[in-house]
Amino acid sequence: MNHFEIERQRFKPKKIDILFIAESPPQGGTFFYFRNSNLYSALFTAFHNVFQDITETTFLEIFKQKGCYLEDLCVNPVNGLNDFERTKARMKGVSILTKKLQIYRPKVIIILMKDIASYIDEALLKSGIRVEFKIATSFPVRSQSNINNCIIGVEFALRKRLTLD
Repeated sequence: MNHFEIERQRFKPKKIDILFIAESPPQGGTFFYFRNSNLYSALFTAFHNVFQDITETTFLEIFKQKGCYLEDLCVNPVNGLNDFERTKARMKGVSILTKKLQIYRPKVIIILMKDIASYIDEALLKSGIRVEFKIATSFPVRSQSNINNCIIGVEFALRKRLTLD
């Protein structure tokens, strides 16, 4: 198990209600569960906007308590790969994600990169599970627009999930 997975496992809830799916751990060493990535900042902002008692110190523990978990389509970083290799890694990730979906059985899926939505859809179809809803949003990099769209999409999904209870 690599250092990404060790840290991810520390914050895995007993029951996963909302599964966030990103493309892969980043190549540069930043990582959501290390609290040092653009994704961490965007998700913290979205959660803080919905659940205002969250602080940066308590965020990951509350994320876990609320049944939230971040998984990646690809096990290894892909952001340094050429398009062909990246597509190959995504296709390989579908079968691994399919098995994880069958185990996790989330009620909600939030896809954190629109470009991977078709791969997540394939894994979801192959898993045979049903979710209450899923949403795909921009990954929070390269522009303020992407960051804002990610935050808005996650906020929308969180508020929608709250109304289903």
